[in-house]
Amino acid sequence: VDVLALEEALEHLGEVSERQAQVFEMRFFSGLRVKEIAALLSVSERTVKRDWTVARTWLARELYRQAPGKPR
Repeated sequence: VDVLALEEALEHLGEVSERQAQVFEMRFFSGLRVKEIAALLSVSERTVKRDWTVARTWLARELYRQAPGKPR
């Protein structure tokens, strides 16, 4: 993964949904469990799972668009 592209995509995600960006960072970079993230953010585990799924999908799409030779 291109770290700079991931950082840029995470910034954009944070503009769209700060919580989804936080969930992604906590899971991906810190390795926190769903239960831990839910407690830290004061949301349900289901919300964390949903945010994690949406964030991964959103970031994958953004990284694909940023890839050389791909349509934006």
